[in-house]
Amino acid sequence: MNSEQTVESKHVLVIVLGDIGRSPRMQYHALSLLEHGHCVSLIGYEGEDLIPQLNGGEQSIKEVHEGKLNVARFSPYSPPQFVRRIALPVYLILRLMGLVYGLCSTLAYINKRCRPVSTSAISAKSCNSVSNFQQVGCILVQNPPSIPLLLISYIYSMLQAPFSQQSRPGLVIDWHNLGYTMFQNLSPRHPIKIFAKFYEKIMAP
Repeated sequence: MNSEQTVESKHVLVIVLGDIGRSPRMQYHALSLLEHGHCVSLIGYEGEDLIPQLNGGEQSIKEVHEGKLNVARFSPYSPPQFVRRIALPVYLILRLMGLVYGLCSTLAYINKRCRPVSTSAISAKSCNSVSNFQQVGCILVQNPPSIPLLLISYIYSMLQAPFSQQSRPGLVIDWHNLGYTMFQNLSPRHPIKIFAKFYEKIMAP
């Protein structure tokens, strides 16, 4: 394909509800999207460095993707461990609230800096800065954890259509595992585990 040829470019959110640096799988998804001419916002926790191709370790790669990658990392609130030992439900609720706030704040930050574009094809070269990214066209999430990521991502995608000139962004789930299995230390009949399994089944039937 001619490098000057106009291609359809999407703004893809790649979300990891964890340390991005510990998820090479999702980083390589992001890299592949970049190599296919899309703009990518990579969202996740602070932590380890990204792979060299996304972290500027390889100059040629960095130059190719300059201006098309936006990395937004945050540190969610985590309650003290003694709360977990004495009151697990309270710990989980506080942890959930911290995750919701951190993820929603980051998504709001990304959304605020996106510009609306028409549905017509645009050049991949137009993604020359995060403030010039078109509105989100697709959301790719890693599961687990499914709570609250799947619900927030679904609501976020639903809210995009009324405020843009394009259709609702697609929601794609990378099934690394089943989310409810993270509660393996709990009894199969524990309310938290039952809810987590039901939630995941409803959100991704």
